[in-house]
Amino acid sequence: MWFGLAAASLLVVQAASLARPRSASLARSRDRLRTGGQGNRTLNIAFLGAFALVTFAVLPWTKPRLALPPGVRRVISASTPLNAVRFLREDPSPPKRVFQSAGYGSYLMWAAPERTVFIDTRIELYPAEQWLDYQRLGAGRLLDTLVRRYDLDGLLIDNKRQTRLLAAIGGRQEWEVRYSDDHTT
Repeated sequence: MWFGLAAASLLVVQAASLARPRSASLARSRDRLRTGGQGNRTLNIAFLGAFALVTFAVLPWTKPRLALPPGVRRVISASTPLNAVRFLREDPSPPKRVFQSAGYGSYLMWAAPERTVFIDTRIELYPAEQWLDYQRLGAGRLLDTLVRRYDLDGLLIDNKRQTRLLAAIGGRQEWEVRYSDDHTT
């Protein structure tokens, strides 16, 4: 999404440079203003074509059909907690306040909008202390204190990024593993 927003202004400038101005002197003036004196119509056309090709190639309905390696061709990352969130939604007695990996937050909000998230990648929305607590809890530190502070009754853990949290809860009787796959516990 951010790429599209940033690239739109570049696309407009490049497309505008292709329009034929009313006079040659006006064209030279526009090119100098736009490109810092380095106007080159052929280069602008090549840039615009390459940009359009890349934009088309990464569209969700185009990318899976390209002859790319399977890991690159995917629209959804293999580490997205698809099955874990499905389990959470179908659970007859789901936890009410879940701590989850920040990377899972956006998907969780989209796939299970009825759920609240502990934190997500929009860093500006959460106080600095909550981010520090997220890091502490993700590292398995101050587990009991932070669980009480945020009244957490569930954890959705990224098995690769939050290994210390997994180790900290391992074997503790107050935590029951209700779901686990290669990426998420």
